[in-house]
Amino acid sequence: MMSQSASDKNDEISDSIRQTLAKHGYQYLRPIGSGGFATVFLVHSDKYSEEFAVKRIEWKESDDKEFNTEIDTLLGLSHPLIIRMYEHFRDDDALYIVLEYCEGGSIKGLVQNSPLEPDKFWKYAKESLQALLYCHEKSIAHRDIKPDNMFIDKYGRVRLADFGLAHKFTKINEITHPCGSLLYVAPEVLKKKCVDPFAADVWSLGITFFYMAAGYPAFPTGNRELLIDRILLGHPSYPDDLSFPIRNLIQKMVNLIPKQRPTVAQILKMPVFNQLLDDVKIKKNITLSSRNSSVINMPSSRWMSQYIPEIKQPSLKKMQTRICMHAFVSPPVQLVGPLLSSRKGTGRTKTFSDIE
Repeated sequence: MMSQSASDKNDEISDSIRQTLAKHGYQYLRPIGSGGFATVFLVHSDKYSEEFAVKRIEWKESDDKEFNTEIDTLLGLSHPLIIRMYEHFRDDDALYIVLEYCEGGSIKGLVQNSPLEPDKFWKYAKESLQALLYCHEKSIAHRDIKPDNMFIDKYGRVRLADFGLAHKFTKINEITHPCGSLLYVAPEVLKKKCVDPFAADVWSLGITFFYMAAGYPAFPTGNRELLIDRILLGHPSYPDDLSFPIRNLIQKMVNLIPKQRPTVAQILKMPVFNQLLDDVKIKKNITLSSRNSSVINMPSSRWMSQYIPEIKQPSLKKMQTRICMHAFVSPPVQLVGPLLSSRKGTGRTKTFSDIE
């Protein structure tokens, strides 16, 4: 939940924010998240009869170049499993980013100490891998993958979000400032060595899969030093009843040696996905056959598009930009950790977020 102090702060500035939003055609409804240098509001557009999430990020003139570089990089992302940005604007104090509003909540909120059913796990796993593959094929590493940044839209699809730490890499092994959420960061990032950012993303997604399948974090979070030690050892505490296919997948993704981790493309080619997802398709066909017998013979390679309806976006003709930032959902949530990438000379944090 969002802290009382954060809520009070939002209420104090809401009149000013309402004016800025109204100027651009949005009706302020309420704050739905806060953390770091950003606050997120739920807004309504009368013009489009749609609700949106608006991310308000504190800024100063010295940030302009870095904000523009980040936005320009993310404008190239357009994928049905990645949250879209529709437009952005500024006032004297902040940058505003208008995003899709995912009403289904986050993976973190969906799990809440109760592991996902296998069918749902494999569906969400494949969708998140497909979204990440799209990014990696464009040489963009997310660098902050975690359950908090994976949302469920109204059609039941996973949507990858919050690209505030994302970066386009021209070469695989680069020395970068440590960033991300400590519980999900790869051990080589903790060691501050040359890092393959794409392999680090695979680790983070593997730890996220652990949370989805087990219902609890992969490493103890009560003590920061103990958490770091356990991450460096790379031994998650697997539940005894975790199925072999899921455990095998996670173990491959969290290999301590980055070069021995499979790429996202290689993971998606693993037989377990086709086999288990075909089983899901068969179950769905049995249910659907009572209504439409022609569904039974649909090709298995297209099962997702046939059982999950296409997303119908509002016709925002003047909103051409498409980037993938953080979307927030109701009820209010407390956002932990940096919402923007580390920037030299801006005074922003260059370390990991707090233990979650």
